[in-house]
Amino acid sequence: MIRSLTIAILVLTGTSAHLQGQQHSRDADDPGPITTLVKLQVEVGLTAAQVEELTSIDLALEQQNQPLVTRLMEIRRKIRALGPRRQMSSEDHAVFESYIAEARPLMREIDQNNKGAMAQVGEVLTEAQKDRLARLLRDRNENSERSDRDSRSRDRRH
Repeated sequence: MIRSLTIAILVLTGTSAHLQGQQHSRDADDPGPITTLVKLQVEVGLTAAQVEELTSIDLALEQQNQPLVTRLMEIRRKIRALGPRRQMSSEDHAVFESYIAEARPLMREIDQNNKGAMAQVGEVLTEAQKDRLARLLRDRNENSERSDRDSRSRDRRH
């Protein structure tokens, strides 16, 4: 249930916040999974104590991931400075691969941190709340897919 809850929350909110180290608490346009859950406080039936605990988990995760994200952004800048891959020399390709190798453990650590935080979130919620959240997310996802299909259908007619 926790794994499907994590996946559902990430699908709902998009993966960009997840991949950017949970910078979501500072970015209202792209809330992360825990921030999204807190925003659904009434619908899910969260208590004030649960909201406080979830907020604490979110903050700890952000603090844990921030140095890793900063390092990944530095690597990204170095990769971009190499230019388009098609135009790289063999030496540049080797440098590119070394940057990718440097980034992999950072991304794995962020992923493990995120999974650990989601496990903590799962411990905070009751089974009834997990069920309500799963239904809410499923409904939102279905509505979003329906809206996308309707939009594509309208675009084809015009």
